[in-house]
Amino acid sequence: MYRRYRTAESQHKREKEKAEAIVNACWEHVEKQCQNIKPHPVDSDKSPENNGAWRIVRVFVSSTFTDFFCEREILVKKVFPELREWCEERKIHLIDCDLRWGVPKDSNSSETIRCCMEELDRCHTETNGCPFFINLLGESLQDYLEQAKVFPSGKYKHAGTTKMNVENLNSKSQTKLIQNKTGNKCFHRRKGNSSFLVSKYGWIPEDQDLGSDLKVDYSWVLNSSITFMEILHGAYRSGNPNALFLLRNSEPIKEIPEDFQDRFVDKEVLKMCHLKELKKKIKLKFSNQLFEYDCKYSGLSEKAGRKRVILECLDTFAEKVLTFFKARISEFYPEEKGKDTEVDIENLEQSNFLERKTHLVIGQEELIDMFLAYAKGIDPADLKIEGEKSAFVRDPEFWQNEEDNNLLLCLTGAAGQGKTSVLAKFVKKALQEGLNVFYHFVGISETSQQTDNLLRRMTEFIKGEKIDVPKDTYDLKNFYMKIMREEFEKLRQNKNQMLLVLDGMDELSNRDSYEQLKWLPPRLPGSVRAVVATSSAHLPTLHRAKEHACFFLEIPSIKLSDAKEILSQYLMLYNKKLDKAQMELILSKPNSLNPLWLTLLAEQLRTFGDFRTLDQHIKTLSDSVNGLLEFILKDLVVNDDTGQMEKALCILVLTNGLPEIEMQQILGDIDEQEPLPDLYWSKIRRALKPFIYFAGAIRDIRFIHGAFYENAEMLYLKEKKTQIMYHTIIVDYLMNWCKNETVKRTRVPYHCQRAGLPDKLVDFMRHSESASALPDFMRSQFLKFARCIQIADPVLQVTMPVILCRGCSCSYRGFTTKHFPLNKDACVICGTHVVKGRFSGDAYLCIRHSFGQSKLMGKCCLCEIPVRKDENGKVADFMGSQGKLCNFCSFGVDSKRCSYVGKRI
Repeated sequence: MYRRYRTAESQHKREKEKAEAIVNACWEHVEKQCQNIKPHPVDSDKSPENNGAWRIVRVFVSSTFTDFFCEREILVKKVFPELREWCEERKIHLIDCDLRWGVPKDSNSSETIRCCMEELDRCHTETNGCPFFINLLGESLQDYLEQAKVFPSGKYKHAGTTKMNVENLNSKSQTKLIQNKTGNKCFHRRKGNSSFLVSKYGWIPEDQDLGSDLKVDYSWVLNSSITFMEILHGAYRSGNPNALFLLRNSEPIKEIPEDFQDRFVDKEVLKMCHLKELKKKIKLKFSNQLFEYDCKYSGLSEKAGRKRVILECLDTFAEKVLTFFKARISEFYPEEKGKDTEVDIENLEQSNFLERKTHLVIGQEELIDMFLAYAKGIDPADLKIEGEKSAFVRDPEFWQNEEDNNLLLCLTGAAGQGKTSVLAKFVKKALQEGLNVFYHFVGISETSQQTDNLLRRMTEFIKGEKIDVPKDTYDLKNFYMKIMREEFEKLRQNKNQMLLVLDGMDELSNRDSYEQLKWLPPRLPGSVRAVVATSSAHLPTLHRAKEHACFFLEIPSIKLSDAKEILSQYLMLYNKKLDKAQMELILSKPNSLNPLWLTLLAEQLRTFGDFRTLDQHIKTLSDSVNGLLEFILKDLVVNDDTGQMEKALCILVLTNGLPEIEMQQILGDIDEQEPLPDLYWSKIRRALKPFIYFAGAIRDIRFIHGAFYENAEMLYLKEKKTQIMYHTIIVDYLMNWCKNETVKRTRVPYHCQRAGLPDKLVDFMRHSESASALPDFMRSQFLKFARCIQIADPVLQVTMPVILCRGCSCSYRGFTTKHFPLNKDACVICGTHVVKGRFSGDAYLCIRHSFGQSKLMGKCCLCEIPVRKDENGKVADFMGSQGKLCNFCSFGVDSKRCSYVGKRI
């Protein structure tokens, strides 16, 4: 008996010494890593640039799961909602990264760990290496992979499931099912002379479970848990001042029943040693960021067939988290004194796009040199001058053209030929040489496609100051054109140099309208030059550009050597290289000189895993841009295991890009307001990453090229009913869940129109605070879609006036959420304050929408109570008033249209 005790004691001592040696080796390795990283000072006031109207704070929650269930519930249901409201008041989006669930099926350990670490990477990127990080520490170092039962075979069952699929395990791993003393099933796997338990509550990944890329990317420390690595990557190595550590008092844990102790306390020697040393190191390095808290055991609860330990008295815990992060966020993102306009945001977007687009542009040096010479006043002698000599829209008399004015340079070409990349490189070189350059790339943001936005930016640049637009301005194009004409005359006199670069004119929102490019001068005065680019596939824009004589150039193909360089450099980024035969095979294809085709092909080759069949794979890939895009889009959907990729593609196409936060929510459950789980969204984002970019602080997701939108629409949105279905989903999300007022204001009217929902459009315009911020003329334009098209001329006996009762006449907010004007002084369609004049008039209803009314009795258009009229059919004195139309809603034939707005009857 004594001998057995001494033997067990000696064995325990040896295990402890071995564990301490492993832990010490781990920390020696960690400290060496820390020496190569410059720590962030706690009083650092460096914050990232504001890339838009809203900023993002992403809080990563790191802890073991089973033992911190109650604390995580407090964070998600109490702390983060309160912190989110506080952030929204400061125009900050708060995103909590809580990766407790949503592990995609068939994920192996390496993939799931990478999803987790990549979320932490994003927190790093958005905060200059100081992620907002919270770690909860107790008496256990369990990991989230334990909850999913991940094994080296990649198969798993969710925690709490007693039925295990043993057949999926490799027999060579010598795995057998055993039962521990608590009655919980687990796997015991032997490897060589050592053995370890992959139990329900404890797992440290081994070398083969990680993968070489994961170990290199995150400087993985072997023999350590995933929670440990999260702490290293999120806080310890960099001395992160935005990290909060919360240490739970161990006394209440002793009151938990014995059967549940192993969920809260690690009994394995190695984990106990790891935890002890980790707490010690954190206390030394983060003394001002570590807080201890108490709690109270209050019993067990059973939900969904599983018993959980309930801990209470966590108010102090919640308060410490709130106080810490409010202080850190306030320091990181100080409250802004000024307010960015849409033009300011667009200017920043254009600047960011220029930097991103010129990162890897190869070739076309001769073309760029010719553009630079043209910008400096040297006309290209070898370029042909083309022009149709038939001015339909671009009126030379309005612009007061003179014969010695400068010709525009028009660049055209097929999709994917690299027009945007060449112009971006040209603009950057021109700026480096000190030229005064205005540039606008259409399609990089939603507002970039709006002609009014482009004209405002360009006019303010030419004038050199901000422009105040009068509220009663109906035709913005003519307003800006008149200012530009005046400023061009000044530039003619002073000879100041100026270059205008406009790309993607075929992608403007009104590209198919008769007045497309009406605002573009036929010629430019003095030292003003302009380069305009459009796709050769959009003939209306191409013909409009050639209404007047201009230097016309179709973008030449890149050289074969440049094509080879594009492929080599792209693949080199991922440590991949083609042999000579494979390179020649690619360059022999018809589209090998198309930069977009080359880039897409390189991405496909990068992700192809079987080198032995690589040659055959190259041969099977389409030779056309559209064919390759179709293959890529289908491949994204086929290989998607979340079931949401097709929906994501359709939403991106119909919205022309959407903020990342909104995308994750719209792919979730809109009725229950539950966003798509983080790990599912992470999978979709990772698959789309090579083909999208994120614009602005609110992470607006957009495809890298317009050809993606066209091909995705052809594949998944051919049928009208499918388009209406997705437009309706978007409307439901925006009106019932979305909290971003800017997104709602700019998106709801369009999607209501496309979904055929006039009643929802009227409801939005009349009852939404965000809609009231729209200019009056825009509200009028949007509501034309919901307005009845029938004639309501008062000369017809069946026409009835729109009536407001006495109560509604003297009230506010009947037609808009604004507190001014009174309903009787507001336009009954758009809510604009009606000023009597030659363009305003009375509102009438057609025979269909005046049903039930008569010459002597009417009905209030707001509350529908009867209103008495006099013998002339007018509203009787003191009984109410007749509805009015503003100058926008009564312009031209609209003054004779029925004033009903809403669902078609």
